[in-house]
Amino acid sequence: MRLTPYFNPVHSDRVTGNVQLWHDVPSAHLYHSRHVIIWLPPGYDDDDSRRYPVLYAQDGQNLFNPDTAFAGTAWDLEKITTHLIDTGQIEPCIIVGIYNTPDRLYEYNPLRQQGQQYGRFLVEELMPAIDHSFRTVGGRRNALIGSSMGGLISTAFLWWHSDHFFGAAAMSPSYWVLWQAGGPANWLHYQRIRPQHPSLLYIDRGTDRSESRIDGHAQEVLQVCRDSGFLSEQLMYHVAQGGQHNEASWRARSHLPLDFLFGRSPWARG
Repeated sequence: MRLTPYFNPVHSDRVTGNVQLWHDVPSAHLYHSRHVIIWLPPGYDDDDSRRYPVLYAQDGQNLFNPDTAFAGTAWDLEKITTHLIDTGQIEPCIIVGIYNTPDRLYEYNPLRQQGQQYGRFLVEELMPAIDHSFRTVGGRRNALIGSSMGGLISTAFLWWHSDHFFGAAAMSPSYWVLWQAGGPANWLHYQRIRPQHPSLLYIDRGTDRSESRIDGHAQEVLQVCRDSGFLSEQLMYHVAQGGQHNEASWRARSHLPLDFLFGRSPWARG
């Protein structure tokens, strides 16, 4: 399906910067339509020749606006990213937040057909529309970020769609879901498509309650990456002391994956 975007500016005193919302985005591959929210970096309108890498984020309703975020706690990602850009810590990037739907647990599960179809929606329908509507670098100058199940599917897309993405950030990823396929290492080992280009992978977890169980699964994924040829500088694993499985904890450390993906990555630079 060729999508025809229609963007509406987001006017809210709780959201800063140039933010636009595309309502009810359809897909030929998925049952539910969904909103897509786009944040443009400072200076976007000042230089018509400059192009930008793109960060595609799962659970997009949680990124910017407390009014739409789960439990009223947003990541404030536009504020954090603006600070990192203004202080020269990262290259400017566009952020595209994809709202979840009632099928979230299926669409974010790479073992389900909906997970594979969600990937097709992203690379075949949404990304061409974003590239057409905004000054993106294109190619594989795109990265992914997600938390919990969103971190799981972001990792899968780095394997399945490495022609489109140079990196992914998995915050408190639900790798445990892959036990149904023999565990994360076994599932990744038997994927038909592996990253064919130099790629970056960031993984983190907290230490509170259920977060500690992520460690073993994360170590499996990291080892598969090393066995697949990832260098040490292409991987980052962060343990957030006291970190919990919630939006506030992910907000508190979201600067880390942003810096890892867009601060030192030559593939992100336009």
